[in-house]
Amino acid sequence: MTRARISPIDDRGGGLGLLPPASSSPRPRHGGTRFADLGPDEVEAIARIGSYSLDIGSGRWASSRGLDAIFGIEPTFERSIAGWASLIHPADREAMVAYFTHEVIGQGRPFDRQYRIVRADTGAERWVHGLGALKRDGSGRPVQMLGTIADITERVVAEEERSRLVERLRRSERNLAEAQRIAHIGSWGWDVATGAAQRSDETHRIYGMERGAFSETYAAFLAVVHPDDLARVREAERQALAGRAPFDINFRIIRPDGAVTIVREAGEVICNEAGDPVRMVGTTQDITERVAADAERNRLVSAIEQTADAIWMQDLDGMVTYVNRSFSRTYGYEPAEIVGQHAGIIDSGSHGPAFFAEIWAVVAAGGNWTGSIVNRRKDGTSFEVEAVISGIWDAEGRLVSYVQTDRDVTHERALESALERDAREREAIQAALERIDPEGTPEAIAAAACAEIVGLAEIDSAWAIGLGSDNGRILAEVGLVARALSAGTVVPEARAHYLLERAATGPWIEAWRARPEDGTYGEAISSSGLHTAIYAPLKGAHGIVGVIGFGAHDPANADRIVERLPALATFGAVVGALIAPGLEASHREVAARSAIKATIEAGTHTPFFQPIVDLHTGAVVGYEALSRFSDGTRPDVMFGLADRAGLGRRLETATLAAALDAAAVLPAAAYLSLNASPAFIGSGALRALLAGLERPIVLEITEHVGVEDYAALREALAALGPGVRLAVDDAGAGYASLRHILELAPDFVKLDLGLVRGIDADPARQALIAGMTYFAVKRRVHLVAEGIETPAELETLRALAIPYGQGFLLGRPQDGRGPGPWPTTLSLGPGEGTP
Repeated sequence: MTRARISPIDDRGGGLGLLPPASSSPRPRHGGTRFADLGPDEVEAIARIGSYSLDIGSGRWASSRGLDAIFGIEPTFERSIAGWASLIHPADREAMVAYFTHEVIGQGRPFDRQYRIVRADTGAERWVHGLGALKRDGSGRPVQMLGTIADITERVVAEEERSRLVERLRRSERNLAEAQRIAHIGSWGWDVATGAAQRSDETHRIYGMERGAFSETYAAFLAVVHPDDLARVREAERQALAGRAPFDINFRIIRPDGAVTIVREAGEVICNEAGDPVRMVGTTQDITERVAADAERNRLVSAIEQTADAIWMQDLDGMVTYVNRSFSRTYGYEPAEIVGQHAGIIDSGSHGPAFFAEIWAVVAAGGNWTGSIVNRRKDGTSFEVEAVISGIWDAEGRLVSYVQTDRDVTHERALESALERDAREREAIQAALERIDPEGTPEAIAAAACAEIVGLAEIDSAWAIGLGSDNGRILAEVGLVARALSAGTVVPEARAHYLLERAATGPWIEAWRARPEDGTYGEAISSSGLHTAIYAPLKGAHGIVGVIGFGAHDPANADRIVERLPALATFGAVVGALIAPGLEASHREVAARSAIKATIEAGTHTPFFQPIVDLHTGAVVGYEALSRFSDGTRPDVMFGLADRAGLGRRLETATLAAALDAAAVLPAAAYLSLNASPAFIGSGALRALLAGLERPIVLEITEHVGVEDYAALREALAALGPGVRLAVDDAGAGYASLRHILELAPDFVKLDLGLVRGIDADPARQALIAGMTYFAVKRRVHLVAEGIETPAELETLRALAIPYGQGFLLGRPQDGRGPGPWPTTLSLGPGEGTP
């Protein structure tokens, strides 16, 4: 077979022609080579392009030297359709042959494709871009195709490298944003001349605003500064711009939700060559917690200064470094007289060196030494103090000094018996807490806590009451009060309100008396003989969730139980921490269930319908039913809440029934696409809803929902009859769709909008969709592209032979209660791109 030397030319009719063979006559030579002096072979070699001519009837083609160089073929190469196909990369071969056969030859379209080849001589993989135009005979039948093939490998590699660099830049930006988020430090920039501002995501979070809601201007920043701090901020900026002081200031801002936040902003002024300020850049840090911590530290310092105990510090050499006011009152030394002096100035001489060596050994080992020491006042009198000595350690864990608290032992001795009793009770309560299973239900924890408390002397009864959405429900009761109360009993509303109101102020004691508004509840407790009660609030993360009560029935024990208030309050606080999560979860579940039931019973959901369109004819082949809820809750959130509340099936039944009723307004020939969970399909409830329905139905199963038993689901689908077909939704958005497709053999596969969005400018997405198109042909599945929003996306999908589509460009969801319009055909002509 001979090889022709051909090159593409414009035939002035818009098609491609062939350059004649290069002349063998010598060309004139000049001082340098001009483009006009180059022959076709040289032009093709420089441009990395080759040309061909295909005789459609015989399937034989001729090629230029440039094309032979691209393919790596010799003159003896078999120039036929099969020969061309053998050069195509195996992964692209079948799709390219199908494209050439069905779209170019079959539909008479121009050849325009990028694909991979494997060079015949080296086996190297290359990317090429083929173009071809058809020539027709007098009857319009294509008889010849002329075209070019360009080697675009370097461009493809460059594009891939660019994509990698862009992704690396994006990853770097994400890392910076994450670092700012973790450190709670945002960044900003401000153009002095224009007032334009740029802020990082963390800066937006600190200011409590979404990006877009916070105008990118200097004026918008000033608008959120606290009015009392505005003048100070403006003055600091003026000083910084004038170069008189750095910009570093703390001030308050008012977030959109009304919360006041304290921020620190530090900035640097950037000047032009003339020294004029043109821009300021800086950082923003939320220091609200730090300021609060500083205030807390100041309060602690104030407390130390005002406490009745003598608190003082000394360094490792025994030199006094600090004393508080109580030290001066206790020892008689003013700070100026004692600070800087050796601690031995207050040594009474009552203790030998071994006594103090033991103290320093305990402290050096990381412990706290507590005991009695006999010291000396300034006036020389000796007295006994109860001392607590601790070490102060630096950041490297080195002991650097000591802090000592001295309390007059006279007062301590008077309270010694009370302290010992309190210690024993706290130990008993601690042991009681250790015996309570924190993993139990709120009722079980409450019952165990009540049983433990009744084991203490003088306490005859204990009970726990849940408040909030429980509206005052007895969680547990132990002891004599159990004669009047039983778990699950609802407390009168007035009593529950009283308990909630009192619990907000902390623990309290009251002598029991029945109030008229307490009704039979109060009378029953009185009949049990309750005399005095202690109540401790049960607190959760979001406030009071209940109370726990401890009672004495014998009047002789009333004073004794009052002395136990601190220990019992502590016990109640710990029990509250154990019970609160379970009660709050129960409250949320009750509230969610109530809201879902109200939604179902009130019918506050509306069916909307969105058209599904044949992308090549414009025919509306179906409508997808979508549910919208009047409170604005997203459907996926609402159905998730319903599932967790055990009302998922009821909500699905209600929304599907509403959609089926409203679908009467739709064109009779259009199928109705319904979203149904696998569990609902398997329940058999759907069969009753679809009974007697003549309209074709398509059930959509999202790939986000797992299927535990595919065989059971296939059986349930088959039971619905041949009029019900299946679609797998959101293909490409998760992990399960491929298995759904393989196991369920659906009639439709809906491509997720994540694959469709921007497909016109993304070769990778186009390649993926092309592969899915091939898969769909093999599996006899119809593809539906979701989320089509631009004419360019539509045209690209049509070029990829996607049969059906759905999206705002083709029609937005409409209220099923409205009059429509409900079209049967949309105009999708070339170049129009709109319905």
